[in-house]
Amino acid sequence: MLDQLQSMNVASIKQVGWRNCPEPLRLALAAVHTKGPAFRRQILGKAINPIAAPPFEVGLDPRPVVYLAWQLEERETRYRSICAGLVTAAIAAYFAAAPPFAFFVLFIIAAGYCGFHNSRIDTSPERFSKGRFNLATADELLSEGHAKELDFGVSPPNQRVIVHKNFNPFGSLGISTGKWAFTVDVGRPANTASGRAELLPISLSEIHSTLVSEIPKSDFGAITITDVIAVRGEDAPILPMRPRIIPTEDIVDEAPLSQQPRVNLDDIEISRVCERHPNLSRRYLLFHDVRWNGELILTHVVRTNLQGRTFYIETSRFVLTPPSKEFKAIDRKTFRYDYDLFNLELGKFLASAIASPLIAIAAAYNLFASITLWRSSNSTIRSYNRSLKEDPIYNYGSDESIRREMMDAQFDHFSQKADLDFAEKAFDQTIVELIFGYMEEHGVDISDLRNKVMTINNSGIIVQGGDVTAQAMAVGQGASAQSAPIVKNPLNTKAQAS
Repeated sequence: MLDQLQSMNVASIKQVGWRNCPEPLRLALAAVHTKGPAFRRQILGKAINPIAAPPFEVGLDPRPVVYLAWQLEERETRYRSICAGLVTAAIAAYFAAAPPFAFFVLFIIAAGYCGFHNSRIDTSPERFSKGRFNLATADELLSEGHAKELDFGVSPPNQRVIVHKNFNPFGSLGISTGKWAFTVDVGRPANTASGRAELLPISLSEIHSTLVSEIPKSDFGAITITDVIAVRGEDAPILPMRPRIIPTEDIVDEAPLSQQPRVNLDDIEISRVCERHPNLSRRYLLFHDVRWNGELILTHVVRTNLQGRTFYIETSRFVLTPPSKEFKAIDRKTFRYDYDLFNLELGKFLASAIASPLIAIAAAYNLFASITLWRSSNSTIRSYNRSLKEDPIYNYGSDESIRREMMDAQFDHFSQKADLDFAEKAFDQTIVELIFGYMEEHGVDISDLRNKVMTINNSGIIVQGGDVTAQAMAVGQGASAQSAPIVKNPLNTKAQAS
């Protein structure tokens, strides 16, 4: 079920199934209809890839989307086969110098068949309109049968490993909106009225447990947490690999062998990987702040480290903005059920009939592209095996996630930007105070650090992502400047100065 919460480890870290993100799921399912066969092939191409790691999806369960795309492509196969037969018959009649009557008959058949088919499927996406969609539709898709090959590249519900292809491990989390980091000297005791405080041992596991338990209690947003490790695609063999032997008709001597990184590791397996390969794997806590029914998701990526007397914490922020307008075509579509229904359907039929030659050719092309798609996995395995013979290092990194490809470059509403600003500041304030409180309880002196944070927030300049360029700048009480700073950021994050 999409709404089940699954325990991630003994620290009670939980990952939500994103049932609280109905809008992206609705629009993704509708796009399977409205964006056409090319979009469906793009989704299926990622799903049947038996080599690359599955993309890390945030705010979207890809399984219903993939299964729906497969169902539609299977349903369209018969229609495309008939259209391909009509196109072939027309070409054969032309080269056979058939009489014009034959072309007329073929045209009538193609017009009638294409017109009937297009008018029949035109209302199929209606169940994904705002007035009729409910998450039970996704549950139905999950419970229906599907091709086993579709599970190769689909993100499992309990994915905890990010295998990234490029330099940035967190591209699937959205656009970067900034980061901050600070260190604490845990070997310097705090001064108290009775003298120096007693230093207590600092434990990263205790800090993680504190953050995981206390941040969601702050109630500044709907926070869900994922505990993950990030591994570069070329380093994926440090992970447990699952071999696949897939028989094909083309190779009779032996079936092609492939392997794929496992991304649904448990706590014991993750700890083992991190202990054996500390330089090649990094463990992170992802705090997802879900807003606007999932249209806006702010993720805080937190990593801590303790070496000697130095405690280090860094937080990076990424935001998934609302889906772009092309994914909202379903909301601009009118479904009519009045006395004009007959004329409306008749108009659709005639329009499709007139364009039937082109529609038939497009259907024949889509049939060929669909066949090529399902044979592409064998081609991928062959290329993989040839690549390993020449170079044993292979990039198993995942492709782009569906939700990341859906997002727009801007917000839909001004208030979404305001909510994002609030979510960033609320999280920063909460996590900093939790770290300060933990350090004070363990006798660590944080007076200098607290003063620095206060100075930055109240008397300085805060840059949340991007670069600052200015001809003149003044910071502090009584300061003045001639020029205002310019901040470059894809989300128009502003620099704030006082």
